[in-house]
Amino acid sequence: MSEPKSLDSDRPLPPGMVLTELLRIERSATFRRSTRHRVLLRHLVQRTLDGRAAHIKESVLAAEIFGRNPAQFDPRSDTTVRVEVRRLRQKLDRYYAAEGADSSVIVRIEAGSYV
Repeated sequence: MSEPKSLDSDRPLPPGMVLTELLRIERSATFRRSTRHRVLLRHLVQRTLDGRAAHIKESVLAAEIFGRNPAQFDPRSDTTVRVEVRRLRQKLDRYYAAEGADSSVIVRIEAGSYV
């Protein structure tokens, strides 16, 4: 995946703008009490900004964020990553429907993806 882009152009967004929005999200009432979702979102955003979006995979997230043993992780029986990313998407939707409605940068995780 490439760098985050503006919706109205193909120019990459400056990482500072994305990180500023990430801080707004993390400090919001929607996310303030949800340590797990803040950590997950920060991880996804940082990996994307670092140009490592291709390495964001369910098994990697299971180990790095949720403490699963990579040798034993079976995504067919452990749906934690999929469930938590879906909840994170829903929480981002709630944030942008209320507190973040005036944001000039929107952080999204595409459905069917962890990026």
